[in-house]
Amino acid sequence: MKNLAFPLFLLFSLSVWAQVAPTAPTPPVPPVAGTPPVPPVAPAAPNDTTIINVGKTIKVQIVDKNKKGKKGDDDLEISVDSENEKLSEEIENAVREALKGLENIDVDIDIDHNQIADQLRNAQQQMETAKQQLQEQINRLKEENNAGNEEAQRANEEAQRELEEAQREMENAQRELEREMRTMERHNIEDKVRVEVHTDAHAHAPNAEVKKMNRVKTRYLLFDMGVSTYLHEGSFNLPSELEAFEQRYGRSLDYNLHVFKQRVGFAKNHVNLLYGLGFNFSNYSFENPITLLKNTNPLEITLNENIDYRKNKLVTTSVNVPVMINFETNPRKAKKSFRIGAGVYGGLLIGSHTRQKSNEEGNDKVRDDFNLNKVRYGFLGQVGIGPINFYANYSPQSLFKEDRGPNLQPLNIGVSIIPF
Repeated sequence: MKNLAFPLFLLFSLSVWAQVAPTAPTPPVPPVAGTPPVPPVAPAAPNDTTIINVGKTIKVQIVDKNKKGKKGDDDLEISVDSENEKLSEEIENAVREALKGLENIDVDIDIDHNQIADQLRNAQQQMETAKQQLQEQINRLKEENNAGNEEAQRANEEAQRELEEAQREMENAQRELEREMRTMERHNIEDKVRVEVHTDAHAHAPNAEVKKMNRVKTRYLLFDMGVSTYLHEGSFNLPSELEAFEQRYGRSLDYNLHVFKQRVGFAKNHVNLLYGLGFNFSNYSFENPITLLKNTNPLEITLNENIDYRKNKLVTTSVNVPVMINFETNPRKAKKSFRIGAGVYGGLLIGSHTRQKSNEEGNDKVRDDFNLNKVRYGFLGQVGIGPINFYANYSPQSLFKEDRGPNLQPLNIGVSIIPF
């Protein structure tokens, strides 16, 4: 409660002092603040971070640094968000003491706001009594000043000034207390508020400042990189009539630039639907010195053994829409989660060309459709753990149109450089 610890403690100190004060009293020296009348904070042994919201004004955050790999003399980091610094310190000390030696537990806290309001009213009444006692002490000192000697008068005058200063502080504290009571009435707090605290990492939902698990999540500009290859009737071994299309795998690179991906979670985000929009750039680098001829139907190639191509490849560019069902073991901690997913994709070829580079002919780039299939579809999958994520895309459809080019089914395998 705002500025509540100080007035209650001051009340207690002055009440005790008024009963035992000598004829020439010394000004009261306030000790360390006592326990303020606030609802108790439940003990907890968090797996990582536990957030406890008490009422509408106090939030306790407990971080177990052991679970973050940072062990030290102080294994718990406890912070209290409250407008009253002294109250925050009191709660931190109480929570730290209560957590010693405890294992994981689930705790329910019942906060009776009616009881808090009663305590505030009692504190106000006690403060009025203490003010009366303080005024009596001041009046008594004034009488003694009139009747005493000069040395006693100086001591009494100094004590009187200290008491008057304490009286002003008490009046300020009383005004703060009255404002707090008006605030409670204005907010119309319910008679009883129930707060559930769970120390299991999956049993409580962190607030937005820590990790809020949204059901829908969107990310932009993600990037994958891998190898572009193809199969013939499910085999990497090409028949003799297609040996000219053997690949140089070290230069057959596959790139995926995802404009966006969106995930919709189900079953506490353990199962989610993943879809998006992206561009695929597949490079099929040829081992043999072949040339794909443009404007031929069916596709024709030439083979020139007299040219040593440093670069000889077919490049395709398509726009794809993937749709996947994904499973996560630990959606709250993606860096430790295992995931596996499968789905389908559809796409449209938007460009293709060949590029050849040699000492004999220089750098040559030819644009053509080379009888490639315009519409594409296939299956996709992913598997990963933490930040490492592997993907594979396979199409049962041939890279080239039927009877107008070789029967080769594209297969792309790689790793996500910027994963979801």
